[in-house]
Amino acid sequence: MKNNIKKVLKNRIFLCALTAAIFGTVGASAATYFNSTNVTYDNKESGLQSENVQGAIDELYNECFPKEPPTIGGTILENTTIVTSGDGLYEDTYEEDRYFYKGKNPNNYITFNNETWRIISIEPDKTIKIMSANNVAERPWDEEGGIRGSSNWIRPADLNKYLNETYLTTELSSTAQSQIIAKNWSIGAVTFGTIQDNYRTCQNTTWMFVNDDYDEIWTLTPGPDTSDYDGRVFSVYYDGSMRNEYPFSPNTGVRPALYLSSSVQITSGNGSSGNPYILSVN
Repeated sequence: MKNNIKKVLKNRIFLCALTAAIFGTVGASAATYFNSTNVTYDNKESGLQSENVQGAIDELYNECFPKEPPTIGGTILENTTIVTSGDGLYEDTYEEDRYFYKGKNPNNYITFNNETWRIISIEPDKTIKIMSANNVAERPWDEEGGIRGSSNWIRPADLNKYLNETYLTTELSSTAQSQIIAKNWSIGAVTFGTIQDNYRTCQNTTWMFVNDDYDEIWTLTPGPDTSDYDGRVFSVYYDGSMRNEYPFSPNTGVRPALYLSSSVQITSGNGSSGNPYILSVN
């Protein structure tokens, strides 16, 4: 019996091809069962590590049908309880299979580019959207598109060029750059009054609000159409309110946001501020 087992184990490709057939016929005919953990064999020729039949079969199966590496978004979902109130990860009721963090201080911390970032959302394709936990610069949205700048991000605006050229290539490490995936970003107008009325509530309950000595922070959203110059852009003021600012405003903070590829893996951490998610460097 030992010699027969050795012959089967040596032919790994053969076993891979017939695994389904072998397992599929076990229950179809009478057989004598025994505890495989009590069977040992010489596995030097097979190159495997197991010391029993079942272990060898499992090893060979895993070699033939390796598991897909866990996606970064999938890993977070597997280890996080979805909530419906308080701080935490919520299911998006408007977009299927999308999840986002909400609350004053949820466990959405992640180390990226050797810096502290925070997770905005887990997308349906299991990529994740993250944003820097702090402002990285103080720059105008645009200075050259008109007398007071242009709200046209796609032109591209000066801030677009800074983030996607200068910041990307000089402020992010080569490892960090390899972890980013290009995505389409939606840029749409909003009604000023609807987001202005509850700014005190947003200031006290939204983790995205950071007041770190910047008077205001740029958003990606152009303001309502105006007759003056080339439009304006929404920014978040230091008290949590929204402002319809001229694009050329030079003293406005910048917090980059980007998508991490689903192939990036988490090696440790639980997302808390003291134990943020750590990414694989491969």
